[in-house]
Amino acid sequence: MYIPRYSLYMSGKMSVSNGSYPVIANSFPKSGTHLLVQILQKLPGIRDWGMFLASMPSVPYREIDLDTLRKRIIRSAENELIPSHLFYSPIIENALHSVRAIHYFIYRDIRDVVISDAYYLRYMNRWHRLSRFFRSCHSDEEAIMLSIRGISEKNFKYDFPNITERFKRYQPWINNNDVYAIKYENLIGEARDIELKNIINFYNTQKSMSLDVNEMLDKMKKNIQPEKSHTFRKGESGSWKKVMTNEHIDLIKEISGQLLIDLGYENTINW
Repeated sequence: MYIPRYSLYMSGKMSVSNGSYPVIANSFPKSGTHLLVQILQKLPGIRDWGMFLASMPSVPYREIDLDTLRKRIIRSAENELIPSHLFYSPIIENALHSVRAIHYFIYRDIRDVVISDAYYLRYMNRWHRLSRFFRSCHSDEEAIMLSIRGISEKNFKYDFPNITERFKRYQPWINNNDVYAIKYENLIGEARDIELKNIINFYNTQKSMSLDVNEMLDKMKKNIQPEKSHTFRKGESGSWKKVMTNEHIDLIKEISGQLLIDLGYENTINW
């Protein structure tokens, strides 16, 4: 049974203190949030009290003011696991630092993101404020195009720029010294065990602990069950190659060519 966090605070069953080491499972949307959560759930003593931090929640799809997010962060509990979609901001960075948060950030090839995003908003989440715009597309191909280019009409009341502009709101987390950034592809491919060990070692370093890496690795691998995610569709890497038309490719090269190079997914614009 889900018990509201406020009730737990008032009953004294949840400790709230600065310096409490919450664990932040931050992600760019459609980049493996639930996969990262399943992995981090196996860290010792971790509890998920049901809070999800989002700079722009799907309902009402308005950006939350930074002070509200800051207050939510500083109320985090000891060993609390908090799934998140948090834009980068110095205010948010300082709030996370103040509670000594152990911060993981996962991201993914944005070509796969736009495919996943289009299907998610077109078929899976009708409560999302943008769903009706994706459902109104005449085809999946049109929905993917919409995910790439965003909506820039002057009178459009929601904030949905192109895929590069959306990603840039998160991008500074990647090179932040207090964040362990993870490529989604490393968690589903041959590098998975190496990446999981790095996740454990980062936790050990942040908390000055000495968890048995191989024991934790085994627990994390057993807890990876993508079918338990209500947003899971395929989770493939490189699925864009099967789906994107030449028109999609030309547009994403124009909008995101340099970003793909910066993120290490391509070496040149000529892919």
